[in-house]
Amino acid sequence: EWFIETTKRCIEISGMLGVKWAVVHPVTERKYITDPERNLAYNHEIFDKYVEQASKLGVGLAFENMADIEGNRRYGATANDLCAIVDSYNSEYVGACWDFGHANRVKLNQALQLEMLGKRLKATHVDDNIGQTDLHTIPMFGTVNWAEAVGTLKKIGYEGDFNFELSIFKKLPEHLRMSCGKFVYEVGSY
Repeated sequence: EWFIETTKRCIEISGMLGVKWAVVHPVTERKYITDPERNLAYNHEIFDKYVEQASKLGVGLAFENMADIEGNRRYGATANDLCAIVDSYNSEYVGACWDFGHANRVKLNQALQLEMLGKRLKATHVDDNIGQTDLHTIPMFGTVNWAEAVGTLKKIGYEGDFNFELSIFKKLPEHLRMSCGKFVYEVGSY
C-alpha cells in the first residue's frame, strides 16, 4: 500500500512540477528470476497503471538499469531488458534511464549498451564507482570510461540532462558543499 500511494503521489507531483521524465526501477519476480518474458509481464502488472497515470499528466516514466547484487540477477540490469520494457509499451511516455554506476558494477560494455538503447534513452544517473559497490561518487573518481560513455551519448544523439546521483554531499560539512557543487558542475560541463 505504501509503494502504491507513494508512486501515485510522486507522479502527481512530477506532473505539477513539469517533470519530463520520472525514473522508476523495474521489478524482478524472484521465483522467475531467469525468465525475461515472465519478468516483463510482471513489470506490466506493476507499472501499467502508473504509465497510464503519468501519460495523462504529460510525464514520462524512464525505467532504470539495475545492478545484479551478490550474484542475484535483477531484471532490468541490461539494455536488452530495458529495450524489451520500453518497446512493449510503444508509448512516447516510456523510456529508459541509464545509471553508469550500476552498469560499471556489473561490468557491462557501456558503449554497446547505450548504442542498443539509442533513442529510448531519456535520462541518466551520472555517478562513478570502482566496480564493487555503488559508491555514487563524482565522475572520473572511479573506473567508468567517461570518454567512451560520453562519446557514445553523442553518437546516439542523447538530448537529456546529466542527473548526478552523488552521495558525497551527505558526508561533507555544510561549508564545503557549495564549493564541491561548483566542482561537480565543472566536471559535468567538461
